[in-house]
Amino acid sequence: MKLFFASFGQRSLRDQMLRRIVLSLVVAFAAGLVATLLMYRTSDLRSRELQHSELVSHFKTRIAKLDNDLVVQADVFRAQLEFNRMLETAVPNYQKVTAYLTSLGGQQVFTHVLIFDAKKRSVFTFATRSERLSEVPTLVEKEGLSWAYNAQTQTMHRSVVQKIWMGDNGSGWLVMYVPVDNTLLQSLTYPGTTLRLQRDGKIFTATEASTHGPASDQTVEAVLPWGGDLDRPELAVSKTYVAPLPLLETLLIIGLTTLFSLVLGTALIAHWLEKLVKRLHHLGGAAALFGKDRNMPAPIHAQLDLASAAQMDEVSGLAKSFEAMMGDVRKANAELHSSEQKFASIFQHSPLALALTRVDDDACIDVNDAWTTLFARKRADVVGHSMASLSLYQDEGYRAHIKKQIGKAVIANGMETSLHTGRGIRQAKLKLEKVWIAEFEFLIESFEDITERLQNEQRINKLAFFDPLTDLPNRTLLLDRMKQALVSQARIAKHGAVLMIDLDNFKSINDTYGHGAGDDCIRRVASALAANLK
Repeated sequence: MKLFFASFGQRSLRDQMLRRIVLSLVVAFAAGLVATLLMYRTSDLRSRELQHSELVSHFKTRIAKLDNDLVVQADVFRAQLEFNRMLETAVPNYQKVTAYLTSLGGQQVFTHVLIFDAKKRSVFTFATRSERLSEVPTLVEKEGLSWAYNAQTQTMHRSVVQKIWMGDNGSGWLVMYVPVDNTLLQSLTYPGTTLRLQRDGKIFTATEASTHGPASDQTVEAVLPWGGDLDRPELAVSKTYVAPLPLLETLLIIGLTTLFSLVLGTALIAHWLEKLVKRLHHLGGAAALFGKDRNMPAPIHAQLDLASAAQMDEVSGLAKSFEAMMGDVRKANAELHSSEQKFASIFQHSPLALALTRVDDDACIDVNDAWTTLFARKRADVVGHSMASLSLYQDEGYRAHIKKQIGKAVIANGMETSLHTGRGIRQAKLKLEKVWIAEFEFLIESFEDITERLQNEQRINKLAFFDPLTDLPNRTLLLDRMKQALVSQARIAKHGAVLMIDLDNFKSINDTYGHGAGDDCIRRVASALAANLK
């Protein structure tokens, strides 16, 4: 037997399948009795569960109908009071309400009726039984159904609370109680069942006088919560258990059915498993072909068609998913190739000087033509070298500062720095951004030469605020400085002065020696003033 089991792992799936089928037939006869007993027990448990479910369903419906009837009767009573306007007079006619309740007689299911005003003060009480009203809780909290417990009589009451219009007195409260006693439970039960109203193990009332003992195999028990309150009671239901088929008949039926099903099922499983093994073999062949060469669609599709076998099952779904995956892989490869080409084209033809570096070791992977032009270096002399070793920055510690900020998505965005370029020291705007390429982290470094732009800005600023002839501040800058001086003097409570200098007979110089001599005279005066004044 040991060798029989050990040989399972040394044979093909088809041989292992046949051996297991033979073994299952032998074991089936030995396990038949045990299986039959277990099935009978299962049938017994299912029968109990079914009868329990029927109990729960039936009495849930009965409880819901009873509560609904109470609400309907309360609605009818409240509607009569409001329709006849018994409570809308300045002094409500409670005698008329009492007469109306008395006239209902046996139609009135509520044993206690209470009316409260808008301030929840009791203004009317009515009772159809000797139990004192003071023993029934009369707290008005919310509309709807709730429970009330009379501690003295140890009885539970089902209460209905509704708002009622009282005319000029506003909206009051109508509270009605019905005791849940033996009579009420008898109206819910049917032959063969016993009902108990209980809470926390305490029984308030029951349809039979006998005390409740532990459940036995001859009864079916069900416990249903009654209402939605936190202190709600439970309705316990007991019913005589009706057993399924006798044991001997069950043993015979189940035994024969099991044996026949086992033999037939084994034959069908054997045939199915043999076909399944072939289909899985074709599916594995398709995967092997795809792994070797992804450009062989015809042989791969042929293997997938054999694996599907024109059936709608898991293997067919797996074959279709594999086929869809192949299409997605080809599409992803094409998109990746196109993306790489676009990236390379944009990278190489960008007007900005770009460098691609690896984050791990700061090695330069590639630079574009604009970068080689800016730094006057060949691509072969840069690629593969550390960016720190190229000494691009005038500040030698600037590269180390960048490495410390490597955790940010955008490390430097528009920062100005000084670079060693082929044209000497140049001012540039620097931007470094992290990207992921083929599961590796890289930096794209862009350099924009802004030296000429800064020089132009300086020239524009000088033309805007300085006189081109004397190189002294012009009227625009003078007015700006005078405004600043006035604001400062007003703040510190001091005075200032303005000195005005005029050149006498300057027109004679222009007329006698020409405008060139006049301009030279003005420049000499401006130079003397600039040399002697701060």
